[in-house]
Amino acid sequence: MRFSPAFLDELRSRLRTSEILGKHMNVIAGGRGEFKALCPFHQEKTPSFTISDDKGFYHCFGCGKHGDIITFLIEKNGLSFSEAVTELAKEAGMPLPVVSEQDRVQFQKTSSIHQTLERATQWFEAQLQTEQAKAARDYLAGRGITEETIKHFRLGFAPDGRDAMIQALTARNITLQQLNEAGLVSIIENKSPYDRFRGRIIFPIMDGRGQVIAFGGRIMGDGQPKYLNSPETDVFKKGSVLYAWNWARERAFQKGNIVAVEGYMDVIALHKVGITNAVAPLGTAITEAHIQQLWKVANEPVICMDGDAAGLRAMKRAAELYLPLLKPGYSLKFAFLPAGQDPDDVIKNYGAKGMREILSNAKTLSQVIWDLELSEMKPTTPEQKAALESKLMKLSESIKDKTIRDHYRSFFNNQLWEIKRSTPAKKDTKPWDKKRVTHIEHVFLKPDDPRGRYACILVKLALNHPYLLKEPDIEEAFAHLETPAEIRPLHDALLDAAAELENPTADEIKERIPASASETLVKNPALKTYAKPEITPAIAKAEWDYISSSYNLLLLDEEYKEAAENSASNATEENWEHVRALQKQIEQLKAVVQKHRMHHELLSE
Repeated sequence: MRFSPAFLDELRSRLRTSEILGKHMNVIAGGRGEFKALCPFHQEKTPSFTISDDKGFYHCFGCGKHGDIITFLIEKNGLSFSEAVTELAKEAGMPLPVVSEQDRVQFQKTSSIHQTLERATQWFEAQLQTEQAKAARDYLAGRGITEETIKHFRLGFAPDGRDAMIQALTARNITLQQLNEAGLVSIIENKSPYDRFRGRIIFPIMDGRGQVIAFGGRIMGDGQPKYLNSPETDVFKKGSVLYAWNWARERAFQKGNIVAVEGYMDVIALHKVGITNAVAPLGTAITEAHIQQLWKVANEPVICMDGDAAGLRAMKRAAELYLPLLKPGYSLKFAFLPAGQDPDDVIKNYGAKGMREILSNAKTLSQVIWDLELSEMKPTTPEQKAALESKLMKLSESIKDKTIRDHYRSFFNNQLWEIKRSTPAKKDTKPWDKKRVTHIEHVFLKPDDPRGRYACILVKLALNHPYLLKEPDIEEAFAHLETPAEIRPLHDALLDAAAELENPTADEIKERIPASASETLVKNPALKTYAKPEITPAIAKAEWDYISSSYNLLLLDEEYKEAAENSASNATEENWEHVRALQKQIEQLKAVVQKHRMHHELLSE
């Protein structure tokens, strides 16, 4: 449904931001329509989440979340825009607008479908308690499905008669046309209409608000198809619906994680042991619409699939399909079940703890692609290695976001480098997750004066490799470097010597340094720590890029903190925009730092 700007403005004006948000969190009054709270979007001990009733928005200085009451319900509960507005309109006592006659007719039609589906759900639920459904109840009991679970998921049963449901619901003033629009009957020319679901356990499929929009049915016995879904209707689009989304959404958002399994029974098996952030597509592969939906509640949803050959092939196809969708901060993980086992089997054999362990060990998308490609092509000759490299680079090219594409290339290049060296890559280890501390990072382990320690190491690097200062961008950055007072003479001497000499060497530079400046080589802890063997110009340049970008990230982070404090005391939209702009710059610079770190490590090995 479309909403006019006037309607949305009226809705916001009728509801106080602090009251709506206060239903989901503990809000502390701060005076003059300002409130504080612990941010619901990230873990914190001191409140950095501010709410302004006068301005009608909230802002977190910790994670940068910002918006109004509509945005809050979308991000906190994973509602769609329409769902959030509908919920708030109900809270405000405002009738939803009917923009046109066409919209009014469509609204009446969808309302009729929802009512028909709800009546059908109630009838299916009642049929599960009949003698005719004994086999269905025995099947559910055998799968460990309790009466409580049956009620929670509203499971039902469709009798095996040709038109049992048609007879029952038309007797309750529901027309055949309404049943047809709801996808409950099959109508063939010159034949009597018949029930779409017959002799099946019924799984109601619901939207985010818990309204029934379709059904899934599992056949009792050996008939085909084993699972049957409702056809698409005005309220049901199969490729964009996830089973149990209405139950899993809020829990998933709270945990920051969601699990997608293969089917209804897999979802129910997980929910009954407390893994309530599980959903499933409706007999199809995970679609792009599903991924976008999952990303509303979790940055890295876990796709759980069978670990047999068919499951691995499906996972490979899926992994390649999802690459173009990736965006900064959002990816996927994959969990492998033991071959031939579904979640219910795993829980029976290893308990809920075993299932959670499988999910917690889910692999990143990049690692899955690498493992799957390597399992199909174990390169031993130069030609085979080149073929693997070509395939991986081609896969990387499918990623639309340039930053992510570059990181995937770097990751694959690091893995390929291990093969080129004939050294197997460590299982499940990513280059940027290595536990060792580089000789550079060792300098920064102490928290005191981080600016000074970065400056010291850049000075020492320039001292050992003065040719770096002949590059204009490096010379300019070095000239503006804020060095501690004790090494400023050394810094200045380096600049002067590099400017006077055409091709300065380390020995020539050291001869020109004043004795007072030379003493810093012995006394300064950072410069003493940074002692390392000779390195090539390429490594020296990579080292400079890594350290200087880390230094700039530190400066930018300090600027962000100052801006955030200023916005807290002077809450204007201009200040919020400045804070958000700095956050974006920080994320971009973090990617640059990571890229330089990986490049430096690759050259140094």
